[in-house]
Amino acid sequence: MKWTHINLMQYGTSLIFLIFPITNMMQTASLEWKLLKLLCIILYLVSVIYMMNNNKNKRIFIAFCIVILSITVFIHFCNPGNILFYLFPISYVPYALGKNINSLYGRITLITLLLNYAIIFIQSPSYGVDLSPHILFIIMMMFSMDYFAEQSRKQYEMNIKNEKLALLSSQIERNRISQDLHDSLGQVFSTLSVKSELAMKLVEKHPDMAKDELKEIQSLSQTSLYKVRSIIEDIKSTTIDDEVNHVGKILNDAGIAFKHNVQYQDVGVLQQHEISMLIKELINNVVKHSSATQVKLSVTQVNRMLKLSVEDNGLGLSANVSLKSIEARVKTMNGFVETRSKEPGLGVYVTIEVKS
Repeated sequence: MKWTHINLMQYGTSLIFLIFPITNMMQTASLEWKLLKLLCIILYLVSVIYMMNNNKNKRIFIAFCIVILSITVFIHFCNPGNILFYLFPISYVPYALGKNINSLYGRITLITLLLNYAIIFIQSPSYGVDLSPHILFIIMMMFSMDYFAEQSRKQYEMNIKNEKLALLSSQIERNRISQDLHDSLGQVFSTLSVKSELAMKLVEKHPDMAKDELKEIQSLSQTSLYKVRSIIEDIKSTTIDDEVNHVGKILNDAGIAFKHNVQYQDVGVLQQHEISMLIKELINNVVKHSSATQVKLSVTQVNRMLKLSVEDNGLGLSANVSLKSIEARVKTMNGFVETRSKEPGLGVYVTIEVKS
């Protein structure tokens, strides 16, 4: 995960305040104290750079502790105002490390912040009171950064999940198209090949029989052309409305009466594609297996729940028809499927949580 804008903020808050301990070090008369402060500044600088470039390394905890210890030295041996150095760890922990306030890193940050402030307040109550707005500001920033980092992580995880679902959906769709082509055209082309060879043999001795074969070849060719166009149209349809119009044409061509009620809102593009593929498969099952003369399709949305139903007056769920592929498709959308036998026919009812 990359947090470019966050990295810039962390570098800024970690290094910009170094001017204060550096200035204090330069003004220190004692050589021993000057060297001690210089050592802390160097350790802090090296640790920050290490942390910003190795946030997944196992030694990061040591560098983090050195940073907290250096900030403590800056506060008590340079200037209490250096407590603002805590702006770096409170942004680093949730964003770069992906840890929350309840983690070890978060607790160390919060506890040392409060302890350092308590020491300042005990040593100089008046200065502690003056510093209290800064402490409140740091604590508020800590909790707000923790919240927004968590939301960012959830959004990132959601995007990854959506990408995986999109990939899975495209794989399922490729397999379906491949199966459709095999089922629809494989046998047709084999039959065309046999009939064309037969027509060539009959054309001289039995021309009438050859004409009959040629008529069948023409009929099969037209049927194949319709199926190819249907498959291409399937690929083009990506929205729910497009798919409803498309299945309406298929049902009309099959002589099946079609009624539909479609009402929805705020359904994302990816989920619309998945739902349209589901509608396609449900209607294809009706056309291929049900011998129905009427089909009713309903798509309605109540709050964040979308309900999809397909009802027909056909033969019902026969032994050779399985809804496993439909159940698997719905499962990828975190939904569930229910079937009900009708007199006559079958009803398939799907409930899906809407994602904008």
